[in-house]
Amino acid sequence: MAALKSKMRPWATDFLAPTRFTKPNDDWTQRMKTNVAYYKANYGAIFLAITIFSIISNPSLLICLVVLGGAWGYLMIIRPRSEDGSLVPATIGSRTLSGFEQKAALAGITIVVLLVTSLGSTIFWALGVSCVAIGLHAVLHSTEFHEVYIDESML
Repeated sequence: MAALKSKMRPWATDFLAPTRFTKPNDDWTQRMKTNVAYYKANYGAIFLAITIFSIISNPSLLICLVVLGGAWGYLMIIRPRSEDGSLVPATIGSRTLSGFEQKAALAGITIVVLLVTSLGSTIFWALGVSCVAIGLHAVLHSTEFHEVYIDESML
């Protein structure tokens, strides 16, 4: 998070400065390439904020993620380990589960819960909204003040 914050451009005086927004001519593709390279940390923060808002605004999804996070935290951090560092086998009824089986069971439960709570659609919705907002900003924001090197092989 600190690395992301250190690479962000100023929000009020640069990223959202009203005087820096202009109508693009035929240079919209170059503007988009330059702005995406120049503001990638700001764009990442926008996606992260929209995703967090989406999760917080869906209480059932939020509760499920907290419970799953707690279950994974318990399994990976708190659960007792043997001398070699592997998870101590757990007995459920007459069945003894190895550490691998415990992780596999929790992974299966996680997948089912995430499908039922629509995390996938929430993430894709956040991605779509972010892409529209970022695309509009990247095309409409002037690039005359940017000093950025764009490696064409990365595009």
